[in-house]
Amino acid sequence: MRFLYVEAFYLVIPWSLFCAIIMFNQGLALDWIEQHIHKRFLSRFTQYSKTKLIFHAILIFFIGFTLIWTIAAPYKSGTVDNIIQARNIYIAIDSSYSMYATDNYAVTKPYLQSSNRFRVAQDIAADLIAEMPEDKFGLITFSGDSVVHATPTLDHQSVTSMIRNLGVHQLQRTGSDFSNPMKDVIHSAQFKPDNYALVIISDGEPKPEEQKFDEELDILKIADIPVFTVAVGAKAGGSISLFNPLDVYNGVANPKVEKVVTTYRVTHALDEISSKTGGELFIMEKGVWTADLANSLRALASSTFEESGQGRVDQSHIPLAIFLILFFVEIIFLFPKKVEFVILIFCCFLINCDSKMIKAHVENEKGIDKYEVSLFDIARPRFEKSSFYRLKQEVPLLNLGNSYLQKREFSTAHTYFQRSIKAHPEYTFGYFNDGVALFLWAEDEIDPRGCYLAKAAQLFDQSIERFEEAKKLGMDVDKNIDYIKKRIKDLYELNTNAKNCPSSQSNQNNYQSKHAPPNQDQNQDQNQDQNQDQ
Repeated sequence: MRFLYVEAFYLVIPWSLFCAIIMFNQGLALDWIEQHIHKRFLSRFTQYSKTKLIFHAILIFFIGFTLIWTIAAPYKSGTVDNIIQARNIYIAIDSSYSMYATDNYAVTKPYLQSSNRFRVAQDIAADLIAEMPEDKFGLITFSGDSVVHATPTLDHQSVTSMIRNLGVHQLQRTGSDFSNPMKDVIHSAQFKPDNYALVIISDGEPKPEEQKFDEELDILKIADIPVFTVAVGAKAGGSISLFNPLDVYNGVANPKVEKVVTTYRVTHALDEISSKTGGELFIMEKGVWTADLANSLRALASSTFEESGQGRVDQSHIPLAIFLILFFVEIIFLFPKKVEFVILIFCCFLINCDSKMIKAHVENEKGIDKYEVSLFDIARPRFEKSSFYRLKQEVPLLNLGNSYLQKREFSTAHTYFQRSIKAHPEYTFGYFNDGVALFLWAEDEIDPRGCYLAKAAQLFDQSIERFEEAKKLGMDVDKNIDYIKKRIKDLYELNTNAKNCPSSQSNQNNYQSKHAPPNQDQNQDQNQDQNQDQ
């Protein structure tokens, strides 16, 4: 066991001296009473004896020591689970050559007035991340092509460091191709479904005429991924130097300037992107935008994440519990004739200290009230709030799973039942309800033609496994298991008599079940021959 504040143990020295002084003075007082009072009347003047005095001194010492132990903040290294709410926000920075242009306009930060657009974009991105510390940020740069530097993460320091070290792309095909960062975000949403948003920072120029991104905008709209665009650069334009290609290729320190051209901020593409996806266009030249953009992003729905990682596992509850026990013993020692009253006061104290448990219980009960009248969408936030207290978390997680089960969202219900089991591996109802969810999910996957039954058989097997685990914990589920095995047998009969199954999909009919009927192989061979004949 390690300690966050080891220096707190120095308090043991003055506390030991204090206990020694108390014991010494009480010993002198006890000696005086024993010398001047008859033994028959001693109990009227003191409850001490030599043995009780030593016991009491040791008890007081350890009461103080456990408090010092708690103050030292003991901990151990281990896996820490954090449940957080955050949004997945990608920042895409235009890295085309036009972003080298320097504009003449007033910006919110004086030191950026002489900076090029890319430097301004970097500062904007860093400010946005600092403005929203509770959310996840990813980073993309794009010009003719795009580069995903980081997927959404809470490691803001790393993302900000990447932003500060970015450079303009050196690619053969230049220009601001907006479709590529959109494709990157779409791919991320497909790979890991969740709530996403995209922020594009660009001057909007140059945009090749042949560039089309209507399809990407349609997909983003369907996926409910809004795109917020930030236009940098001045409407009046900014100058950019075109260097001699040979000098650049040969790495000349001061390449010859062939031409100075003016490039402009163009917003029609940025406006189209944001308006078609439910986002918003922000033009930096018009004033302070970062706070406004952050507020618009905060209005989006957040997602709940459970992250595990190595960290400090707090152990201060151990000495605190010992302190409460010793303190209870001390009160009984001082008031031996009022034990019932002391127990009542102690219970009230514990209830007050554990107010989080009461709050978690109240929120869960409020959710149950709504659940019982089929208001599942209203009940769900109550269960979520109860689970965030992380006290008996398996109960509200089970109720969340039940709410999704009632709406026939079997996959989501299964996920919450799994989390309930993880929170309390011996929680019988978690296994039972997960078995029910998997069974109903399997029934929902059955193709009445007898085709595509592999998924259903797999879910039936998983359902039996859950019921068997519930049985090990003492629940009577034999009838449930027998019924599911009957349904597996029905599947094989349905599969054997399958007709009109696409021959190209014959492999999908050949599944294996741990609880298959004895003639499983024969049924599969007949079905395979039938599909081949078709």
